[in-house]
Amino acid sequence: RKRSGDIVKSIVFPTNESHPSISASFSPDGKFVGVRCGDTIMLYSALNGEPFFGPLKGNFTFRPDMEYVMIHHYSLDGEKTTMEIIGLNDNYKKELKIDGLFGSLCISTDGEFLSNQLGDTLSIFKLSTGKCIQKISGLSIKNFIDNDRILVGQKPELIGSVNLLRVWSLSQNRFVSPPMKIKDFVHKISINSDDSLLAVGDYNDHLSVWDLADGQPCVPGLELK
Repeated sequence: RKRSGDIVKSIVFPTNESHPSISASFSPDGKFVGVRCGDTIMLYSALNGEPFFGPLKGNFTFRPDMEYVMIHHYSLDGEKTTMEIIGLNDNYKKELKIDGLFGSLCISTDGEFLSNQLGDTLSIFKLSTGKCIQKISGLSIKNFIDNDRILVGQKPELIGSVNLLRVWSLSQNRFVSPPMKIKDFVHKISINSDDSLLAVGDYNDHLSVWDLADGQPCVPGLELK
């Protein structure tokens, strides 16, 4: 048994950079670790440190149910972005051409939809076809609540940070909650296990809890200082 703070496994990432900037993240089930250095990525087994695939150019996103990992390659012409879907438990592999560039990505809980945040435009793609089914301006994705509802942020006029949160329905193509006005700008969010409550921490050390069904506060704001 390893003690807290012990090195369990060391991984050597292949790079020619003298001062590489490396970031890493675990898969939702903790069995894989994805590593990115510059625009190069590799996926390793978290159990033995052995490479699973790579090196490849691009970035990666895990599907929540761990059926596959999505590798997205940046477009040079600004028109199409290539996405490879690689099975983690079988030899499944599929390639999609997505319209436009990728920014910040988020996947629905069933792995059917992909949101792409680029600037102040939020685009929703259906992964089975690679087609954009909705495009919304002035919103930023925060998280998928379930397979239909997404938590989005709205920026106040002339201010770059978000302090208004709302719930958007993909099937209804509209907001299904009133604005949840946060006391200060949003810093961290967390949704409980049954998707009914939202906890929000702001940049001024306040914590608030909201009912996602009606967008009303259910716990008074708490100061964390």
